Amino acid sequence: MRSSNGAREALAALARKGYISRRERLSRGIELANSFDSLECSGTALRVPLLRNPVNGALCIDEAPGEKVLFIDSSFLPGTGRAFALLVPDSSLAKYGIRKGDLAVATECHEGQPGEILVTAIDSRFVLVRVPATSDPEPSQQVPESHGVSPVFGKVNCVVRRLTGVETG
Repeated sequence: MRSSNGAREALAALARKGYISRRERLSRGIELANSFDSLECSGTALRVPLLRNPVNGALCIDEAPGEKVLFIDSSFLPGTGRAFALLVPDSSLAKYGIRKGDLAVATECHEGQPGEILVTAIDSRFVLVRVPATSDPEPSQQVPESHGVSPVFGKVNCVVRRLTGVETG
């Protein structure tokens, strides 16, 4: 925003659309209309295994003894495929909000639509790639043809980030 009028108009539009509520004549009187306390979860926690690398070039979602698992509310995982998680190996998709060290939670699928983030493998390592949208001004991380690319294993549904230095509770 380049001016206070622009900020005022943007806030007025958000209030008109019902995203925020504003209290008159009160600085910091802006509140989210749907606070996080009122969000409803499905109440069904799914066990999501944290995968390391593909096994013999294939996705192995079956939980092995000693493997780490996440518990994710089922409302975060639309779709019918089995869910799995993996540690994001690099920051190649940082401009899309996915950074090295994040946990990408995906469901099984074998193809993706433009703009989706998919899980594939290159040289026996899981890699996240974005299917380019037709309106992309520049290409995102592309899968090089010469690296022995495995088929698509899944589509990323959500990303979990651990915040360090932030107190919770």
